[in-house]
Amino acid sequence: MTVSKDALLPDPAQEMLLRAALATEDAAIADCFEQWLRLVPFDAYHDEGTYHLLPMVWSRLSRAGIDHPLLPRLKGLFRNSWVRSTQRIARASELLTLFDREGIATLVGKGLPLALDFYDAPALRPMNDIDIVVPLEAARRASALLEREGFRSERIRWSSECRLRHALLHRDPGGAEVDLHWHVLFDCPNRRADAHFWDNAVPFAVGEARTLRPSATDLLLQVVVHGLRPNAAPPVRWVADAAMIVRSGERVDWQRLEAFAGEQGLGGRLALGLAYLRDRFGIDVPAATIAALAARPSLFERFELMAMRAETGNPVWRHMRRGAHVVRLLKSDRRPWSLPLALAAEFHKRYLRTDPDRGRAAREARHAQ
Repeated sequence: MTVSKDALLPDPAQEMLLRAALATEDAAIADCFEQWLRLVPFDAYHDEGTYHLLPMVWSRLSRAGIDHPLLPRLKGLFRNSWVRSTQRIARASELLTLFDREGIATLVGKGLPLALDFYDAPALRPMNDIDIVVPLEAARRASALLEREGFRSERIRWSSECRLRHALLHRDPGGAEVDLHWHVLFDCPNRRADAHFWDNAVPFAVGEARTLRPSATDLLLQVVVHGLRPNAAPPVRWVADAAMIVRSGERVDWQRLEAFAGEQGLGGRLALGLAYLRDRFGIDVPAATIAALAARPSLFERFELMAMRAETGNPVWRHMRRGAHVVRLLKSDRRPWSLPLALAAEFHKRYLRTDPDRGRAAREARHAQ
C-alpha cells in the first residue's frame, strides 16, 4: 500500500463534508453535501470523525433553508448528539465541582471549551470524553477522587504512569469517560509546556462549576497538533474546530503560537495544519506565521512527521514514531538515564508478567495481519 504524503490530512470525501459543514454561502453548502453523497452514500459506513460532522451539516442546511430529503435523518443525529452532550456537560459540572471542593485546580481542554464557547450549540461538537487537566502533583489524588465516583482505569504504577504517559482514561459503568491529564499535550510531556497553558488560561464555566480553559491561541494549537497524529478514528473534525476558533473573533496571538511551537518542536506539524486550513478552506491564518513555522523544523521533527505520515501504510513506521516519542520523553524527564529501565519494566509487567500469553498473542495477531 502506497501512503500519500498527505496521509495525516482528510481524504477527498472527508474534505468535501468539511466544506459542507464550513461553507458560508448557502449554495455551496448544498453543492458540497451533494458531492459528498456521490462519494460516500449516506447509508454507508462512516468513520467516527465523519459521523460527528453530520449534526453540523444539518445545522448549516437548516439555517440556509435548504429542504433536503435527508434533513429529517440529519436532525435525528443532531438530537442524539444534543442528548449525549447535555449528559456529558452535566457530568463534567459535577466532577469539576468535586475537584474544586478538594482543592484541585482544573483546566478543561478540547471538547467542552469548543462545544460551549466556539460552536453555536454544544450538540454541533460531539464529545466522546471529558478532558480534565490537573497539576502533575495532584494527578494521583484526582484519580482517587474519580475512583470514589465509580470510575475505573487501567493503571499500573503511578510513578511510571506520570513519567511515561500524559493522561489516563477513566470509565464509569454508565459509559462516561474522563481523560485525566497531568500534561496538556501528548507531544509535550514537560512542565514548561504545561506552565504555558496554565499561565495563559482563561476563566470558563461548565454548568455551575467554575474552572479554566486554554486561550484561543492555545486551544488552536492543541486541536491542530492533536488532529495531525495517526488515530484509529480519523480526527478530521480538527479542521472544523480550528475554523470555529479562528472565526470566533477571540484573539489568536500568532507570535506566541509560533514561539511555543519552535520551543517544543511542533513547528513542522503546525505549519502543515495551518497551511491546509488557509489553502483548502480559506481560513484567515497569516502567511507569515506558516512560513516561519515551516522554516523551523529540526531534523528530528522532520523524521517524526515522516513517520506519522507513513505509519498508516507500514507498521514499521509506527515503531519509528513511538521511538521518536521516547526521545521526547527522554528530553523531558528529570532522570533520563533511568527512563529506558522504566519503559522495559512496564512493558514486562503490562504484556508479559500480568498475562504470559498476552505478548505472544499480540505478536501472532500482528503476524496474521
